Amino acid sequence: MLLEQLLLTHVRDLPSSALSGGQKKLLGIVCALMSDPRLLMLDEPTAGVHPNLRNDIVQSLRRLNDKGMTLVIVEHDMHFIREVCTRCIVLDRGRIVASCHPDELASNEHVVQAYLGSAEKREVAEVV
Repeated sequence: MLLEQLLLTHVRDLPSSALSGGQKKLLGIVCALMSDPRLLMLDEPTAGVHPNLRNDIVQSLRRLNDKGMTLVIVEHDMHFIREVCTRCIVLDRGRIVASCHPDELASNEHVVQAYLGSAEKREVAEVV
């Protein structure tokens, strides 16, 4: 049962308006999975989610991926990426600048440039 897989059985009788933001994100994933897709596309699935539910989303996505589901995730949270992803494609203005394992992202100059900008901007970011 999808509600059970995504840890939502305890709220199954509630209207969606009574769910938290994280529970609504999980419910959205349940709705997407109802048609038994081979691929699931997600845009920042944990943005604005309470840390406890964030972990539920991470675990649910891992389980789906372990069962063979292909996940395409747009995400800026590097910690989330390392937790969930097995392969990353980094785009900068629509162009692929890297295709690598998540552990390689921080050491890839093209990724750092796309993520943080120029060396001058990085120095400012480090100071702040």
